[in-house]
Amino acid sequence: MITKYSKKRKEGVWKNIAASALLGIFSLGIIGFLIYENAKMNYRRNKLLAQINSLEKELQEAQERNALLKEGILKSGQEEYIEKIAREELNLQKEGEKAVAFVLPEEKQEEKKKENIWNPKTWWEWIKEKLRD
Repeated sequence: MITKYSKKRKEGVWKNIAASALLGIFSLGIIGFLIYENAKMNYRRNKLLAQINSLEKELQEAQERNALLKEGILKSGQEEYIEKIAREELNLQKEGEKAVAFVLPEEKQEEKKKENIWNPKTWWEWIKEKLRD
C-alpha cells in the first residue's frame, strides 16, 4: 500500500511540473505578444506625431501666407501700391520719366574642368601648353 502511494505521488509531481512549464511558456508567449504589440503601437504613434507636426507647420505657413495675401488685397485699392507694382513687376513708367536698367555681368565659369592629375593625357596637355609659351 505504501508503494502505490509513492508511485501516485511521483506521477503527480511530473504532472505538476509539466503543467507549470506549460503555464510558464503560455505566460511568456502572452507577455512577448504584448511587448511586440506595444512596440508596434509606439512606432505608429511616433510616426503619427511626426505627421501631425508636419501638418501643423504647413498650416502655420498657410496662415502666414493667407495673412500676407489679405494685406495685399487691402492695399490693392491704394493708388500708391498699384503704382509700386506697376513699376516693379510690369516695368512701367510715368510720362516724362526715363527708366534705367543695370545689367550685371555674368560670372565666367571655369573653362577647364578640374581633371585628374594622374591621367597621362592631362600631363601631356600640360607639357604642350608649357612648350607653346
